[in-house]
Amino acid sequence: LDIFTAKEESNLFLIQNSQETEQALEEINQKFGDTRQVLDAKAELLKQGKQALEEQIAEQHKACEELQHKLKHSAEAAAAPAR
Repeated sequence: LDIFTAKEESNLFLIQNSQETEQALEEINQKFGDTRQVLDAKAELLKQGKQALEEQIAEQHKACEELQHKLKHSAEAAAAPAR
């Protein structure tokens, strides 16, 4: 009877331990999911910010090229002999 009681206590302990471990795993999975959502949202914002910056850079390059073109034509016009 003592052996049976000891085994029963051991089994109850293992069941309780297993339940606690399962609950802890569920909590970790929930936190992981929450963290993933937050990080995915931040990554999306960063991608959008990067895209906006790349567009601004492209606009600035275009404006710079236009100014260089105007400057070149102004210099050529100024260097041309008057008729």
